Amino acid sequence: GIKKVPIAQLDVNGDVYIEEIATINNDLFVNQNIIVEGSSLVKGDQLIENNQLVLGSLIVDENQIIKKDLIVNNNLQIDNDLIVNNNQFVNKDLTISSNLFVNNDLIVNNNQFIKQDLTVSSNLLVKNDLIVDKNQLVKRNLIVMSNIEVNNDLIVNNNQFIKKDLTVSSNLQVNNNLIVNNDQFVKRDLFVSSNLQVNNDLIVDNNQFVKKDLTVSSNLVVNNNLIVYNDQIVKRDLVVNSNIFVNNDLIVDNNLLVKRDLVINSNMFVNKDLIVDLSLIHISEPTRPY
Repeated sequence: GIKKVPIAQLDVNGDVYIEEIATINNDLFVNQNIIVEGSSLVKGDQLIENNQLVLGSLIVDENQIIKKDLIVNNNLQIDNDLIVNNNQFVNKDLTISSNLFVNNDLIVNNNQFIKQDLTVSSNLLVKNDLIVDKNQLVKRNLIVMSNIEVNNDLIVNNNQFIKKDLTVSSNLQVNNNLIVNNDQFVKRDLFVSSNLQVNNDLIVDNNQFVKKDLTVSSNLVVNNNLIVYNDQIVKRDLVVNSNIFVNNDLIVDNNLLVKRDLVINSNMFVNKDLIVDLSLIHISEPTRPY
């Protein structure tokens, strides 16, 4: 193995195998695989043309590009961009100070912190908290076993399942089912192409569109229009500060407050008070609101 710290760029045309700790004070380029049984610290850029396996922690002070799989059995910290062209597996925390792009699956067994954009071309599984300071795009399923916080837009092209809280500071778009086991807070628009189930409170600061069923186990607050193309069930209070349109049944187990028009195309059941500031409309034939 390497017994001293290199003082210049290290360029390897084949595989690299290091039994203990690897420290590189400048750039690292490897033409094949790299395996490090201890921890790895790279002070500059790192480019790996094939797979990288690190049995300890991996820290890179600049950019990192992996042409195939990246496996880290402890913490992974990248102080600039990280690009992985295949799968990425991190056994503990993942911290990226800039953008993260993964061309296939991303699995993180503990917390994940991304300072800028996160793009995953396949599935994303995070076993603890997920925090993204800018946009997040997931091409297939998103599963987070604890809380998720996205400080700009979140787009998921398939199913999204969140075990605890979901907080999105801008728009949230899910192109299939969305299930949240605790509170959900969306600062701008919420768009769900299939069913939406929230097992505690749901708060949306702008418009909400749900293409199939909407189920909320506690309170629902929408600060602009609410459109649901199938059934809507709210276990406690429903407050909508503009119009509400439901293309099938509406069931509210507590109070219902609507600041403008309420349009229901099928049955409506409200277990306590119903307050509508403008029109209450029942349409016998289902229609689209717009």
